[in-house]
Amino acid sequence: MELQDWRKEPRKKYLVQIVGSFAEFERAMLRERTKSGLAAARQDGVVDGDQS
Repeated sequence: MELQDWRKEPRKKYLVQIVGSFAEFERAMLRERTKSGLAAARQDGVVDGDQS
């Protein structure tokens, strides 16, 4: 399916919006996992940043 004129056709616009929603959701989940991992590392005594 070509999405060149997605703004003109409701089905294509709907598809683009769904794909965008999935991307936004995945970005939020990545942010959450990163924050959780950093918090766990700090709790284990790992220090952030360059140690050189």
